[in-house]
Amino acid sequence: MNCLRNDVVLLPIPFTDLTSRKVRPAVVIGRNGVDLFLVPITTVLSNVDFPIKEWHAAGLNAPSGVKAQLATVEERLVVKIVVPSPQPACRPSTSGFVTGCNFDSGERAPEVQMRGANAERCPQRPLPR
Repeated sequence: MNCLRNDVVLLPIPFTDLTSRKVRPAVVIGRNGVDLFLVPITTVLSNVDFPIKEWHAAGLNAPSGVKAQLATVEERLVVKIVVPSPQPACRPSTSGFVTGCNFDSGERAPEVQMRGANAERCPQRPLPR
């Protein structure tokens, strides 16, 4: 699977006691070789840092938001790319990941930029014309 920045993906996330796991959505924010850098998506809106206003357009089944947590996983663990980027709910900018997303608070999300050697290794899908 070829995951790119801003893709919404599904992957198995282990429970904290490591007895089992459940497939959960996340957003790819970067990569380094076979490793993906992800931020988790949750439907527990009391635990989100950035609610996603257009969650249905992002391929999600319920109102959701992004947690301000970073995870690194191997790309082979991705079960499915739910929606390849860009999506109206979260269009990439030329400088970062979440600029201009439609969040419920009406605020613009802070810009997150890839810097250094990894910035060149993180391709983005082109914006539709």
